[in-house]
Amino acid sequence: MKFILATLSIFMLSSCIEQEPALTPLSEREKITLSELKVKFEKKKKEYSDYKSEKERVNLLQTTYLQDYISLNDFSIYKTNKFDDGRDRACYKGILENKGKEIVDEIHLKVNFYSDSTGDIIHTWDVALVDANDEFLDNSEASEAKSLILALSGRKLPLKPNAKLNLTKGKTCLSDVFLDWQAKDVKYEITKLKLRPKLAEVGPLDSLKISVEIFPLEERAKKFNQL
Repeated sequence: MKFILATLSIFMLSSCIEQEPALTPLSEREKITLSELKVKFEKKKKEYSDYKSEKERVNLLQTTYLQDYISLNDFSIYKTNKFDDGRDRACYKGILENKGKEIVDEIHLKVNFYSDSTGDIIHTWDVALVDANDEFLDNSEASEAKSLILALSGRKLPLKPNAKLNLTKGKTCLSDVFLDWQAKDVKYEITKLKLRPKLAEVGPLDSLKISVEIFPLEERAKKFNQL
């Protein structure tokens, strides 16, 4: 009796275990799909390799591009009390010029303010003259994040090759208020240059996703000698 009950238990347990479906040969449509996926996979691999090479080229250029091709023309820091509260604040004006052939994705202006009394730095202002977000907005699927960015700063574009940017447009004044400084004593420099590759970004996951689709089809094709 015990033997019968044990056998019955094993039978019931095995019947509850989900059996994997038997492999079948690829249909004609699946053969075409597999062929198309392989072509797509090789294309993505090449695109990723080309993008990596372009990214490396741009990274090497960044060390000297700022000095060689970026300039501030007719630029100045000035003090004004044109604000509603009547307090003195620092503002800037001028032209930012990209004289090279690369795309500038980001560039900052660092300004040091010195005490008129002691000569010490009393404030440092770091402002992004170029801070492109267009690629993030175009590629991101997070609609809430995109909406927030658009509401706070709007769509910002890179500085194109051989292009100029008028710095008098947009927010060009410091919100902080401090005393004991003269505009003539201010020192500034351009920093944090980031160049944009001329190829759209391609990540390793793009080809990985395709390989996941290829694997089950290829396994079936191998089993039935369809490769």
